[in-house]
Amino acid sequence: MGYSASTFIGVDANYAFNRLPDDQVFYFNGHGGPGMIDFGTTYLYASVSGYDSISEFTSGQLNDLALAVFVGCNTGLTSSGGLGNLLTESTSRGTDCALGFTDQIESNKAGYWSDNFWGQLDQGETVGDGAAEALQYTRIYYLWQTGGVESYIIYGNSNLKIDPAVAGV
Repeated sequence: MGYSASTFIGVDANYAFNRLPDDQVFYFNGHGGPGMIDFGTTYLYASVSGYDSISEFTSGQLNDLALAVFVGCNTGLTSSGGLGNLLTESTSRGTDCALGFTDQIESNKAGYWSDNFWGQLDQGETVGDGAAEALQYTRIYYLWQTGGVESYIIYGNSNLKIDPAVAGV
């Protein structure tokens, strides 16, 4: 696709938080919940004052971030406990497109969906079409037992194409 890529395992939320303004694509696959993603012992929140939270960025500070994908249970929901919404906070700070899920998701099916999603984006599909195609592949492969990945939700520009490489626009 034209991006440099780095995989980080065992890092804390602060590491991811500090990288966000310089990333063009952010991808998280792991445990999550409404308004947060889990880095094992620390969390990246949508909106919790005094913690690593997307709301701590100023409007426009994430303008270079074209796409943020949060593959985790309920990452597309707004927290009733005051943690906010990852997708709303990301797009309001300048991210062009953010994707999460509004239900519990099974890790094996989420992994299969993710592989197909990125494959579609690499073929020049839009985020919206790539997510829909990945869901269709998951339905076929798992005989309609999609494990919650049909609950994906997109905020911002679902017509975004990230191949060839782009920064936020």
